[in-house]
Formats: sequence, structure tokens, C-alpha cells
Amino acid sequence: VIPVAGLPRADAVEYAFEGIPENSVIGYCGTGHNMSKASRDLWIGGIYELEKRKKPELLLIYGNRQQIPGIKTPVMFIPDYITKNIRYKYE
Repeated sequence: VIPVAGLPRADAVEYAFEGIPENSVIGYCGTGHNMSKASRDLWIGGIYELEKRKKPELLLIYGNRQQIPGIKTPVMFIPDYITKNIRYKYE
């Protein structure tokens, strides 16, 4: 079983990653965060917090390959139906 982490909103950071093991492979959803700059910023911030708090060995991100500036954890992107068939992007 691979745990999946996420940050639903900025004020949830204190409890969002409870139950997620440290130093393991962790999934992270990469769909729907490109609807606005604010959602993209929250998504990136969640990844940084997850990396800082849980020190994953590998992040499995469901969605299209994209740049995550400054991340040190290895990342593997897994294509999914939503980003392949329904494209969300803010302009």
C-alpha cells in the first residue's frame, strides 16, 4: 500500500500529513491544481511541506510531468485519465 498525501488548504498543514510514514514512497495528487495560480501555489507548497516533514524516498505524482522548483526528493509522474482528457490550466 502506498499512502497518498495532500494539502486541502493552507491552514491544514498541521494535520494534513498525520498518518503518513516517514522515509517511504508517498503518492501525491497532481490533478486539478492548475485551475488558478492560488491552487498551483497551494499544491507546490504542500509538496515542500511533505518533503520537509516526511522526507519521502520517492514521490509518485498522478498527473502530467511538470517542474517542481527546488525539490530534492526523486519524483515519478504517473499519467492519469483526468489530466489526459480534461486539461485544467490557468492563463
